[in-house]
Amino acid sequence: MFTASHLEYKQNSNPSQQMTASTLLNYLDHFQRSHEKECRGPDIRRYAQYYAFMQGLLYIFCFRWADFIDEEKSSSRIDRDDPTSYLGADLRWMRGFKERLQVHIYSSKLNALKVLSPVIVQEFAKLCHHLGLMYIYPRIESNKSIQLAQFNSYSNGGASRDTGIDMADEKWHHLEPFFPFDPYQLPASRRLLGLEDTYLAWRSIPGTNREDDDEDSDEDLEDGDDDDQDIEEDTATDDES
Repeated sequence: MFTASHLEYKQNSNPSQQMTASTLLNYLDHFQRSHEKECRGPDIRRYAQYYAFMQGLLYIFCFRWADFIDEEKSSSRIDRDDPTSYLGADLRWMRGFKERLQVHIYSSKLNALKVLSPVIVQEFAKLCHHLGLMYIYPRIESNKSIQLAQFNSYSNGGASRDTGIDMADEKWHHLEPFFPFDPYQLPASRRLLGLEDTYLAWRSIPGTNREDDDEDSDEDLEDGDDDDQDIEEDTATDDES
C-alpha cells in the first residue's frame, strides 16, 4: 500500500519520490552487504524481503521516472508535460541512484532481475534503455541460462511433493506483479475521492513501444510466409493429383 500510494498520487513531489528511493536503496545496500558472502544464487524464499523491496523500487521508477531526474543539471529542452522530450536528452539522475542500482543489477549474487516479475523487469529495461539510464538487456539474456530451482530453498524440502507443485517451473520462483489500483475502476468512490485531480494512471512514453510492435510485425510476416508455403504445397499436391 505504501508503494502504491507513491505510484498513483499525483501530488507526491520529486523530493518525496527521491527520499523513498533512497530509503529503499539504503535497505537494499544493507541487505546485500549482510548476505552476499553466504549467497549461492537467487533464492526467492531465503531473500524474499530483498526482492520485494527491489521490485517496489522498480515499480516506483516505472511510474515516476521523471521524479528521479535532476532537472537543474539536465537538458533544458525537457518538458514535464511532454514525456517524449526526455528521449535522447542529456539527463542527470538523482545523486547515487544509477551507481547504486547498477551494483544490485550487475554485481550482486542475489541477482534480483532473475527473480522479479518478468513483466516489471521488461518495462524497467525498456525505460532504462530509452532514457539512457543503463542497458540491462545483456543481463536479462544471460539470466536465461540460470535455473532458479537449483538455488531455491524449496527444492530441498518436501513441500513441493506434498502440494504437487513442479518446482522446476520458473513461475514458482518469480515475484508476482501487483498493481492494486491500476486502473482504478470504481466510479462512485473515484468521484467521492476526487481522483480526477489526484490519481496518476499508468501511461507509457509514446514511441517506446515501437520495438515491440516491430517484433510483432516480424512474427506476423513469418507466419504469413509459412501460410504461403502451405498454400504452395497444397497447390502442388492438387496439380500432382
